[in-house]
Amino acid sequence: YVLKVGEPIGIFKLPATEKVTDKNSQYYGYKVVDNNGFLKSSSTEYDYLGSSQPDFVMGFTTHLKWKNLTLAATGDWHKGGLMYSETSYITHFNGNSTETVFNERDAFIYPHSVKVVGGQ
Repeated sequence: YVLKVGEPIGIFKLPATEKVTDKNSQYYGYKVVDNNGFLKSSSTEYDYLGSSQPDFVMGFTTHLKWKNLTLAATGDWHKGGLMYSETSYITHFNGNSTETVFNERDAFIYPHSVKVVGGQ
C-alpha cells in the first residue's frame, strides 16, 4: 500500500519480478526463478497492481409512509478497488484455505519461467 505525493490515494505496488530481457532469447519475457523455485524480484523497481479506490459508488434511499407506519430502505454499491486481507494471506500460507487443497502443497512450478544457472 503506497501513499505518495502526486499519485492517487491507496495504490498497491509490489516489487517487480525479474524477467528475461534479451530479445534474441527464446525465453524473452519469461519470469526468472531462483534455485528454490521462487520468483526473483527487483529491489528497486515496482509494478503497479491497482488502487483501493472503487471505480464508482452509487446508492439509494427510499421512505414509504402509510398512516402511522413508515418503511425505509437504504442501499449502496461499490464497484472495483483492490483489498488486502492478512487473514487470507495467513490461511494460504498455513494451507488452511480451500485454494491450497488443489495442489496438496506439492511442489509448484511457475508456468513460463526460467531458472538462472551460473549467473547467466
